[in-house]
This record gives sequence, structure tokens and C-alpha cells, in this order.
Amino acid sequence: RMTLQDRLKRMDEMTMALLFAADRYDHVTTFIQPTLDKGIHVVSDRYYLSFYAYQMGQGLALEWLQTLGETWIPPDLTLVLNTPLEQCLASLDKRPTRQRYEEEATLRKTWEEFQRMIRVLLSRGEKLHVVSGMGSPKEVQQRVLKHVGPLFEQE
Repeated sequence: RMTLQDRLKRMDEMTMALLFAADRYDHVTTFIQPTLDKGIHVVSDRYYLSFYAYQMGQGLALEWLQTLGETWIPPDLTLVLNTPLEQCLASLDKRPTRQRYEEEATLRKTWEEFQRMIRVLLSRGEKLHVVSGMGSPKEVQQRVLKHVGPLFEQE
């Protein structure tokens, strides 16, 4: 009998996209929107930019993926931490195993799709910044705060 983890390893990309989209929809409707309705800020480490980039990196069409995300709430700000692939791979090499989307060729293709989607989202007027992920945690934090701080000053 297959475990869920084994089944996920063999699942086709359209099914995986549907599962990711369902998870994202559930998160928006059960956590993000109710939290925003209470006047509380929400910070997410991944949202629809990563969904689009990863799924497009697997050959799925942006137009189809966008239909899956029609109800997702646009963020006030998206930050992309840009770290060289070699550094990311070195971090992954410290783990005992890699997950489905963590192989070098997949990550290269995904980064290309991130760059494509960044251009798309910027052309739609979304507020998005690419921030260097290099340096000490304190240096990266300062770069992030440069973009996040003004959102809180508006209140």
C-alpha cells in the first residue's frame, strides 16, 4: 500500500498544481482574510508568486494557473530574496534528502520563471522588490526593513 508521501512523488504536475492551489485557497479563506478582517497584518513566506514560478517551471501555462488563483488576495508588498543558486544548493546538500522541486535543473528553471513573473506582476502595478539575500542575517534584515517599514509608517 502506498503512503501519501510516495504518491506525491509520482503525481503529475497538473494534479500537484491543483493541490497547491487548494491549499493556498484554504489558507486565504481560513487564515489570511479572517486575520486581515480583524485589522491584523499578515506576513507570508510564500504566496502566489512562488506558486506561479514553481508550477510554470514544470511547464504549466500561466493562464491556466491564474484561473486557479482568481480569488487570492493581492499582497500589499512582495519581497523576493535573491540568493545565488550555488549557495542555495550548498544549503540543500546539508539535508539528508531533497524534496520534489529541489534539484538544480528544476531550481534554475524555477528562477527563470520567478524573473518572468516578477516582470508580469510589476507590469500589473503590484508592489514588488528583489532584495539581495547575501550577507549576514542582520544585513538582509536591514534590506528587508527598508521596504517593509514604510507600510507600517502609513498607519
